Amino acid sequence: MSNATSGGQSLDAFVASFCATSDYASFASPGQGITFSFAEFSPCFNDIVVLGGCNAIMILLVLLRLFHMCRKSLNKYYLKQPAKGIHTARTAGCFLISVITCLQLSGRAGSTQENEEEMQPFEIISFSLTALAWSWIGLVMLIELSGLFEKNSHWLMTFSVALQQAGYTIKLYYLVETRLRENEPLFASFFQILFLAQFVLVSCIFLSFCHVPGDAHYTLSRAVGGGKAVVMPGDIALDDLGDKGTTQEGVIDDEASAHPLPESQSSCCSRLTFGWMSPLLKLGYKTPLTAATIFALPRWEQSAPLSQRFQQQWDKELQRKRQGKRISLVRALRRSFGCRFYVGSALKLLNDGGQFVGPIIQKLLIVHVASQLGDNPEPLQRGVLLCMAMFLGSMVAALGEAQYFQCVMRVGVHLRSVLSTAIFRHALVLSAKGRKGRSVGKMVNLMSGDVAQMKQLMTSINALWSSPLRIGLAIALLYVELDWACLAGCAVTHPLQPPL
Repeated sequence: MSNATSGGQSLDAFVASFCATSDYASFASPGQGITFSFAEFSPCFNDIVVLGGCNAIMILLVLLRLFHMCRKSLNKYYLKQPAKGIHTARTAGCFLISVITCLQLSGRAGSTQENEEEMQPFEIISFSLTALAWSWIGLVMLIELSGLFEKNSHWLMTFSVALQQAGYTIKLYYLVETRLRENEPLFASFFQILFLAQFVLVSCIFLSFCHVPGDAHYTLSRAVGGGKAVVMPGDIALDDLGDKGTTQEGVIDDEASAHPLPESQSSCCSRLTFGWMSPLLKLGYKTPLTAATIFALPRWEQSAPLSQRFQQQWDKELQRKRQGKRISLVRALRRSFGCRFYVGSALKLLNDGGQFVGPIIQKLLIVHVASQLGDNPEPLQRGVLLCMAMFLGSMVAALGEAQYFQCVMRVGVHLRSVLSTAIFRHALVLSAKGRKGRSVGKMVNLMSGDVAQMKQLMTSINALWSSPLRIGLAIALLYVELDWACLAGCAVTHPLQPPL
């Protein structure tokens, strides 16, 4: 026990020394702004956790970007004007931010000698990490200008700069509150002017990413495998197209006829956000889509293997009929495609649960904020965790809903495909006697109308259990807040519902 106590005390002493809490003891006084919520740890928190975390994430994301640039399975491009000029200015801005950070570090070191104030460890790490992060991203941008620009992972650079913009905004708010607390003019010192210049540069770099170059701004420099470019939707080799990026017929000339569906080879993040669809959407925005430019279905989703799978289950049902047992089309469909449908039902349950996370956490957050005005305020960490939980709940609900519809609609398309094929196959083998009473119009209605209703049923059948569950949860939450008064509202609104 004594060893654990001494270890905890040594850790506290190290943190206090690292963050120089004794020099910022005045920040612990009541009545401070929101950026002083960590009291004497506030300067260290803003420099190490906020800005330092943004810098560390930027270094990792840019390293991942460099990995994509080195992959031989992706095409590389030269940039043309004006995209090249914007990228060059962006690169210069990154190096300039690094230079300003070095000036801040040098000036801070010089001021400590004049004022006989010791430079704190967290300041050295913060300045060094900032200079390293911006020099690193500037170097990678410089490499991109040499003909190694890769399109698919460019979002990593955009996200890292957007994260830096958020971090610098928090630091700027902290500096403004500091000046207001000390009743001093804003940006009157040398260091604050340098930080303001950094903030302006970061904002300009972030805004420059709003410019999205078109295909005309790229020239292929290195093709996949070192040979001819592998042309994918949204990744067009301009040298193979006409003056306007298309052939004489106005569409992309691709002898391969169809591109493989990239979903199976996409990352988990791309599948969750449907990022693998972005190239096709970009291409459809610029030129009409044709059969030669859309993705080809994988083998397991084509009509022939799907019908074969269903036919195997239907043959089992026919064997049951010979044995005098009752056959069921629903059972054959469930055995053929039930697994994916059940996955969709689980995603629907996840979406329904996520819908109620927001109101529950919002109530807890209101209680947390109200406690800050009392004598026993709740810890700030609890409020941060509640905000993160609310964000994660909303994100899980949104992703679950999108994946649910994608899953059940895919099952609906599979059902329509196999049932239409089965009806058409049955119509071909009918004899003249068997066709009696079965007109062509009736068969067409089966294939076009009834089968289409089976497809639409897949998107709404889960409402049989989802709607009562959501209504029950909503009434339960209202009962917790309003007690029996919520039932009076239900009694009034229920007769107003239209009959089914």
